[in-house]
Amino acid sequence: MAMEVEDTKTPWADVTDKILSYDPDTKNVTKLQVYAPGWKQGHGTYTHPYWEEIFVVSGKVYDHTIKRWVYPGEYACRPPGQKHGPFECAPDEGAVVLLINTPSWPKE
Repeated sequence: MAMEVEDTKTPWADVTDKILSYDPDTKNVTKLQVYAPGWKQGHGTYTHPYWEEIFVVSGKVYDHTIKRWVYPGEYACRPPGQKHGPFECAPDEGAVVLLINTPSWPKE
């Protein structure tokens, strides 16, 4: 079954979330995050108290923690507490990233 996916505002200008699934009990969320060309995250590294998986669908994103571009088809799984970011997109292209945040996963 196909369904419309509405844009959801994020804390950052020029970034839109498309929530694909969300469980209010566990807070698990699967979303597409759409970044505008030239977008830059304005603060330093950060961590999450939960697991996060990412898959770059299109465009490319630069992660200053690992000091490299992350390209379409690349996947990362970040355990709780792993430092990452800040991020930015190339000035001539944005990016679409699939994010899966799972606070319900075991912390270890």
